[in-house]
Formats: sequence, C-alpha cells, structure tokens
Amino acid sequence: MKKGLTLLLIFCSAIAFAQIKITDGKDIEDSTIGEYKTFGTLQVGLTKIGDKVKLTYRDAYVTVTDSYKSFTFSYDDLETIYTLFSDFSKVKKGDEKIVELEDGHTLYFRYGKTLGKMHVTVFDEFADIIGKVPYMNKKQTEKVFGKR
Repeated sequence: MKKGLTLLLIFCSAIAFAQIKITDGKDIEDSTIGEYKTFGTLQVGLTKIGDKVKLTYRDAYVTVTDSYKSFTFSYDDLETIYTLFSDFSKVKKGDEKIVELEDGHTLYFRYGKTLGKMHVTVFDEFADIIGKVPYMNKKQTEKVFGKR
C-alpha cells in the first residue's frame, strides 16, 4: 500500500510541475525598428520585443528557398551592435570581430571591400549551425537600424 501511495504521489507531483504557462502576449509590445528588402523580399529586419531586440535575416547560404533565421540581444546592446555593423573607420578589409550573445549565439563580423565601399558580412553560429547574414553597406545598415 505504501509503494502504491508513493508512486501515486510521485506521479501527481510530476504532473503538477510539468505544467506549461500560457499568456495572452498582449502585454509584450513589438515594433519594427527597420528592415532591408531587395525585390520585395526581406533580407534583414530588426524588431524590438519588450526589452530585447530580434534581428531576423534571410540565410544567404540557402539559395533555393527563403530560409529565415534570427538571434536576439538586449536593447541596451543595440548601439554596440550598430557600431559593429556600421563603423568602418576602425576596421580594414579582412578584419574579423567575434561577439558572444546571451542566448548562446556567436556572431562573427567579417569586413570586406567591394567596388571601393566597405561592407560587413555576419556569420551566426548556434549549436554548430551557421547562418550568414547578407552583406550590407553603410546605407543598408542605417536603414535596418532605423537611422535613415
């Protein structure tokens, strides 16, 4: 009898602790900061969700279908990320910077030059899966980050 009661209590407590929490989601504000499109297709978009910012990008490695990936970071880090995307005065062609985000993503910023203009290509690594943000020049970066 004790074994049966013990098993019943363990089973009931496991069910009680395994509940999921469902909320309306109406209290979370999301607003688009900026986006960069080519031929009507989203390439890179930046959205503020609460105190986080989500950067959604079309994976440049996948050319057959539209495959979108994203990573999030704190709203406080927005200016730092913007500087990495847009400040080409302190970098030269071939430089690389590595950023580790709180959510486990690692970003690799590689700087290059095409037709005399600097651009940055960002590689997003998460759990051994690598995505590539399409390269953007300064004008496109300003559009994504809402500076233009």
